[in-house]
Amino acid sequence: MKVFVADLSEVLLAERCDEGETDYLAGELSHIVKDLLGPRFWISYWNYYPFLANTLYYAATFLSAVQTVGEEYIALLPLVSVRQRKVPAFTRRLIFILSFAVAPFLVEKVLERIEDNLRDSLIASETRFFDGKRRNLRKILLNLVVLIRFTGIPLLYRLNLALFYLFGTYYYISKRLIGLQYVSFRSQSNYQGKRRVSAAELVELKGQILCILHKLLRNILQALFYFRFFGAINIAQIVSSAVIWIRDQLRKQRSEKAAVEFRQFSESEISEEEYDLVNHFVYHDDVLFQVEAVGNSFRCSLCWQYNKSPVCIPCGHLFCWSCISKHIQFAVTDSALVFCPQCREEFHRSRVVPILNL
Repeated sequence: MKVFVADLSEVLLAERCDEGETDYLAGELSHIVKDLLGPRFWISYWNYYPFLANTLYYAATFLSAVQTVGEEYIALLPLVSVRQRKVPAFTRRLIFILSFAVAPFLVEKVLERIEDNLRDSLIASETRFFDGKRRNLRKILLNLVVLIRFTGIPLLYRLNLALFYLFGTYYYISKRLIGLQYVSFRSQSNYQGKRRVSAAELVELKGQILCILHKLLRNILQALFYFRFFGAINIAQIVSSAVIWIRDQLRKQRSEKAAVEFRQFSESEISEEEYDLVNHFVYHDDVLFQVEAVGNSFRCSLCWQYNKSPVCIPCGHLFCWSCISKHIQFAVTDSALVFCPQCREEFHRSRVVPILNL
């Protein structure tokens, strides 16, 4: 049987059809689990249903050497060698299932667990005497895991999609890994597989058929240009995102460096003020009066300074405004909630109340 190189639009339509089938299967699995095991179990494992749907769908079709719904609908045949017309072996099909469905799910779970452990260790290290180098190393590892999870992996998928729109070969990274391409049984939508006709044959063709073929070829080339233009836009977006991320990282490093310098400067001022305060108590006669006055004033539990503007958070602990604002600014969290430096109770950033009658 004569086959043709699959067009980009055919591959895209087949992949979208398969995505629709897997989404439908995931929804049905979700409803079945909810009806049989209850809402609590259903909501506890909500992110497992797409993984199970993809695994079951491609295991029942591609792993069993059967066409998927999208391939059968568009009349496509998956091959690992278009020239030799070589069908993928069982090991290649198994590698596709593992890299397409299983590997992304496991990588996401492992990165999520590592991120949670690093965040917990950083929170615990704030209340204990940990080495500064170990804490900085954990911060670097946490930033690296967050970068890989939320930036690196999505960027890799977008880059592969941009290459697909430019060259029209591999829609998924897993298919690029095993070298899986498609051939089509339909010739009317594939301009690359048409043979060249001679001048005599062209003269014999009717004008109406030539006009139809010309319009069809023009539409195909125009569609191919649009796809490549879309791929170029994706490449430009990826490059701009990388430039913006590098700029943000440089700004973050400068701000952290400025914060460290400010902390060192403030600590030096605190030590000088405490030294002057002690000397004032020792060399004057009214020591008892001064100690009593200082004891009745507010003293921040973080910077250990007196007579600073006190603020209160929902748990009831008091701090000075500068310390709690720095704590909120440099807290390691992705949400609007931060924790109390003393009792670790979470509170919203807007729930900091100044105390005016203390």
